[in-house]
Amino acid sequence: MAFLTGQTWYVDSTKWSAVTAWAAATVYTAGQLVRQLATPAVNSERVFVCVVGGTSGGSEPSWVTTHGAKTTDNTVTWQDVTGKAAVNGKAALTSDWTAAKSTAVSLGVVIKNVAGTHYFICTTAGNAGTGSEPAWNTAAGATTADNAATWTSLGAVGTFSAWGAPAARLGVYMATGFFHAVGDVIRFNSAHAETQASALAYAATSSGNGTKKTAFLCVDDADALATGGSVTTTGASAVSLGMYYYVYGLTVNAGTGANAAAIALGASSGNVFERCTFNRVATTAANVTVGGGTSGDNEFRDCAFTFGNAGDQLSLNVGRGRFSGGSIAATGTVPTTLLVNGGSGTYRFRGVDLSGVTGTLAALGTTPTDVYLESCRLGSGVTKQPSGSNSPINLRLYLHNCDSSATNTSEYENAAAGIVQTETSVVRTGGASNGTTPMSWLVTSGANTSYYQPLVTSELVQWQDTTGNSKTATVELTTDTALTNADCWLEIEYAGNSGHPLASVVTTRAAPLATPAALTTSSAMWGGTAKTYKYKLSAAFTPQMKGPVKARVSVARASTTLYVDPLIVIT
Repeated sequence: MAFLTGQTWYVDSTKWSAVTAWAAATVYTAGQLVRQLATPAVNSERVFVCVVGGTSGGSEPSWVTTHGAKTTDNTVTWQDVTGKAAVNGKAALTSDWTAAKSTAVSLGVVIKNVAGTHYFICTTAGNAGTGSEPAWNTAAGATTADNAATWTSLGAVGTFSAWGAPAARLGVYMATGFFHAVGDVIRFNSAHAETQASALAYAATSSGNGTKKTAFLCVDDADALATGGSVTTTGASAVSLGMYYYVYGLTVNAGTGANAAAIALGASSGNVFERCTFNRVATTAANVTVGGGTSGDNEFRDCAFTFGNAGDQLSLNVGRGRFSGGSIAATGTVPTTLLVNGGSGTYRFRGVDLSGVTGTLAALGTTPTDVYLESCRLGSGVTKQPSGSNSPINLRLYLHNCDSSATNTSEYENAAAGIVQTETSVVRTGGASNGTTPMSWLVTSGANTSYYQPLVTSELVQWQDTTGNSKTATVELTTDTALTNADCWLEIEYAGNSGHPLASVVTTRAAPLATPAALTTSSAMWGGTAKTYKYKLSAAFTPQMKGPVKARVSVARASTTLYVDPLIVIT
């Protein structure tokens, strides 16, 4: 048997509590809704509809909480309908009989007739008919045979009010025996505020494998997109969201008091979080982790992260992550060190407000990790990466156009072999500029830099329109150290084939075991503190197609400082 796919479900903790509680020795008619009277276990909260009218028993029945299951209560029969669109007053979001036609229908599936006038619930599972729509018995409680399936009328479509039978918790949809189908939409109210005193874990076992995501959308009473619906744990209870979901507008609050309640997002799964807020409320240090497990592919759009202890960190684990917009540590307690890594991965931050962090932005460890930040706001005086923390394999930290003030020229790269960053005092006359401010790249190689592990700058790119003629690309630099072509070289990538886009590459590097040659001196003028040597790196190439010419400068001499003009001159 199967559920219908593409269904919409509703969640609101407050409105679930407003559903009429079951009562003893009470006459019920088909179509009436009740919730449990005694407080159920977390994620066992349900709403039931009367499918066989009668008088309830003298004590509350043992409810069967499996999705769509029936419960006998003296002469009344109840059936689970928790969160279904129909009983939440959403006729437009309820499938009609044609969606059930020729399918194996499960208990609890609710449809409307093709005319859209009445609701029907499957009370006997089986294969629905393959021909024409059955002749419906529309009186509430009346049954209609449909091949092997049986439908019971719940009455006219207008019987049920908006938000009249929501689930009490998002976790209901991850509960054993009560899960949604991949591709469904769960709408939770902006006033939704569930709390639990135990760990909250949403796993991916029932939510697909990433080929098609289930959506959790925060909406207001009128079903307009909103934010503010929340899930909260208390004490030391952690939060783990390992799913294949798209989540909009959710607020997550982890822990209370002097406890270490961590937040884990997207381990061994893939998610998109948009306009969500993640608050580590507990005040004993713990991490917010992204990715991990065997993999992770997670995206955060306009999300906010806050922390409860200066020792908290945002840990980037195995997988990929993309952060666009939003803020991290803009309010609340600010971590002393924000970004750490707990596994190999690639993470990108674009347009994120990081200005609250004034200590250390990143302290990436020994696991290979690439972290890219583009057009982000930084805190004044922040240390981007502690000196001496890089090693031959462990990291690449890139910052493009990230600063705390009104500049748009900042470049910073902390790689395994050293650091490249923007310089505005030692600059070449007539060299690179943003139109207002001349600039160069200050390149500082590390103690582990070598011919076999060079420090490589980011690409310099220039469009080339000429084809078939030899060209020479030149990049200028200055330093206090005498250099050879085994210490520093230029690599040019260009379109060297007329019949396909396979790149051609030329380099000025000395071949392994060859005798190095001194770099070519230059007469270029540089401003700022004078350096002993001025060099130019030049490479000839013949483009065969129009396209970008890309240049990279490599520095292989350890513990060396030089200034590179980030402008390719092509002649």
